[in-house]
Amino acid sequence: KQYIYWMRNEKKAAAKTCNSYITALKYLFVFGLQKEWDDKLFPHLRPKKKLPVVLSRQELDLLFASFASPVHRMVAIVMYSSGLRISEAVRLRIKDIHRATMQISVTQGKGGKDRKAILSEQCLRELERYWRQFRPTDYFFPSRDYTCEHISPRTFQWALDNAVKQAGITKHVTSHTLRHSFATHLIKQTQACFKQWR
Repeated sequence: KQYIYWMRNEKKAAAKTCNSYITALKYLFVFGLQKEWDDKLFPHLRPKKKLPVVLSRQELDLLFASFASPVHRMVAIVMYSSGLRISEAVRLRIKDIHRATMQISVTQGKGGKDRKAILSEQCLRELERYWRQFRPTDYFFPSRDYTCEHISPRTFQWALDNAVKQAGITKHVTSHTLRHSFATHLIKQTQACFKQWR
């Protein structure tokens, strides 16, 4: 208990880090030392909820213009326009695009679930322009080294980090920031439409 107290209050470790240590200590006591463990004496700490980082439309324009590769730029546009996770965006296939319903099919998303995402007209135009330039036959973003069928999330994250620096954006931007920005801007747009309707 003194060690956890020291981690939390003296070292100022995050709640998530402390919880990892508590879990490791429990494993040591129960399975290693064959001793009893009372979860009530060592409750997991509740992490503080932080507001997600959201990019403005001006920052997004700068970010999209700062990608060195048009492939990575297109991945970012798809993530922002449709709210896809990075693992879903890099696995996007031509057959997943449905022009008739303006939707994107997401197969085996988080939790192994299939779902539909919205496809904006601007994103569709960008995808069509991208297809005419690169002519992909299956995956929109195939891997160059042929070690896998599509580019990896890590490759895109590296390209995103470089684009953020190039754009001069000082916010802490990750791939999930594009998803948060999509949701925030969609809510604001919906609220504006609702006010106008009223």
